[in-house]
Amino acid sequence: MWKKASITLLLVSALIFGSGFSHANSDSNVTSVPKVYYTTDWKNVDFQELFDRILQQYKDGQKDGITKQPGTPVEASPAQPDSNQQDVEEQRTEQTNDSTLSEFEQQVVDSTNAEREKHGLAPFQIDETLSKVARMKSQDMADNNYFSHESPTYGSPFEMMQQFGVTYRAAGENIAKGQRSPEQVVNAWMNSEGHRANILNANFTHIGVGHVANGNYWTQQFIGK
Repeated sequence: MWKKASITLLLVSALIFGSGFSHANSDSNVTSVPKVYYTTDWKNVDFQELFDRILQQYKDGQKDGITKQPGTPVEASPAQPDSNQQDVEEQRTEQTNDSTLSEFEQQVVDSTNAEREKHGLAPFQIDETLSKVARMKSQDMADNNYFSHESPTYGSPFEMMQQFGVTYRAAGENIAKGQRSPEQVVNAWMNSEGHRANILNANFTHIGVGHVANGNYWTQQFIGK
């Protein structure tokens, strides 16, 4: 009984401190809602290590007096587009410069703002520097073949923002992989609790979006100014 209570306490603490782990899988060919899993193999968990990690993340979030809560990854089952579709996606992802949004990226912003307006929230303003950072994060995931908020090149999303001179009162990040359209990726994020919370966070005022066609990596970065 005590053991169960301890496990429950750790889970609650993890969610309170913004470090709950979730993984949402969606099949790009199916319209059903993606499932979100909050499970682990408790037999192999080092609870002291887990507690120490939660405590450290909480302390890191307190340093700036803000809530730093990146969303957890959303990954779609891989699909093999035909060559014509691949050409279209690559064209839609091309940017005229580092800060201009591609067609796909603008559609993500528009769909995200539509969701905010449904809930009575002000639409996000596009931050060009943040969009450049978000695109670099997606490119970094594609180049280095990883799928995580923690970049081997830039560190955490918040460290990466700071490296490029982005300042904020609050910040967050959503990432996704495999979705082949803006509609698919925004739907996947909205059907995942953590990502939805970032999109509907009233403390966030500005957004940056980055999409890389190679592997279909998507990044949303949010800040509150």
